[in-house]
Amino acid sequence: MLKILNFFKSNTGETKLLTMRQRFEAAEAKLNAVLSGLTDMPEVSIDSASRTISLTAPEQLPDEALALPAPAQKEAPKNETSDEVPVTTDGEK
Repeated sequence: MLKILNFFKSNTGETKLLTMRQRFEAAEAKLNAVLSGLTDMPEVSIDSASRTISLTAPEQLPDEALALPAPAQKEAPKNETSDEVPVTTDGEK
């Protein structure tokens, strides 16, 4: 049938139905596990009218910082060895 229905089956093959409290506790535990690994806490806003919770994540998360390549070192160009003669705005050399 549908694969999504297999999610609700336990190891014995019978369907397991979660109560609203079990779903809430599981969501809370997962959210707390994620938040405990952050160095900067996100901004949390709760809108009771629309019944939503919004989290504004930090600009960079700890695992993203490890995945980024190191910034390239920029060297300043040296004009001392250049054969070009600098030109001024009034046309003089």
